[in-house]
Amino acid sequence: MEKNVIGSGFIGALLASILVVHISSMAALWDRVYYWIDNPLHLAGGFWVAALTLYFLERYKGGELLKKHLYVSICFVFGMTALIGVGWEIVEFLYDLAVTLYGKQFIVTQPSVEDTIKDLVNDLLGGLLALLYYEFRRMR
Repeated sequence: MEKNVIGSGFIGALLASILVVHISSMAALWDRVYYWIDNPLHLAGGFWVAALTLYFLERYKGGELLKKHLYVSICFVFGMTALIGVGWEIVEFLYDLAVTLYGKQFIVTQPSVEDTIKDLVNDLLGGLLALLYYEFRRMR
């Protein structure tokens, strides 16, 4: 029996780290000073979604899909990363709609379409990094 590459401890620690940085960023208003702070968060978020997807693919029917249908698995990982990324952008959009009802004292999370596209690209780059990490670890 082959050992799984991605463990639950790794998935949990990565999510906890992302949440700590995100919540700290929002509470300390880092967005106003460090306008780029969401770039590493979207990279890490995309990495986390892809790693979580790979975690489940490793365990589904003994990782058969990953072993026999690599290209399908890669497309599935990117698809899940894109789906969650788009969902997150929708949540940010809805947050901005709610914020505009109460005034501009809150930070708007979607300043432009350019920012949204950049966030989605960073999500997918994070997913690509997770796939490369997975392959590197699998080959060792």
